Amino acid sequence: PHAARTMMRCSLVGRRHHQPRVALTPDDEIRLAREPDNQFDANAIRVCALFGEEWLTVGYVDRASAALLTDKALRGARIIAQGDAYVVPIEVEV
Repeated sequence: PHAARTMMRCSLVGRRHHQPRVALTPDDEIRLAREPDNQFDANAIRVCALFGEEWLTVGYVDRASAALLTDKALRGARIIAQGDAYVVPIEVEV
């Protein structure tokens, strides 16, 4: 039997700076990647989505949530509802 997954709700933020005109839906695949050299936040986690054959940055996990997430958590994330040009709700496996 598989262990139950625990999901943490967070927000994908910064959309207005990264592909704001592209609508993101729960059907879109996303990937998370740490950015330890980010000049604004050493815990920054970049969120990328697949467009055609290219992974593009669409924003970042909100700062408070990024500080709590382990590297293991970066393996499982999904969009849970369509957001807007500023914030998209996501869940991350913890």
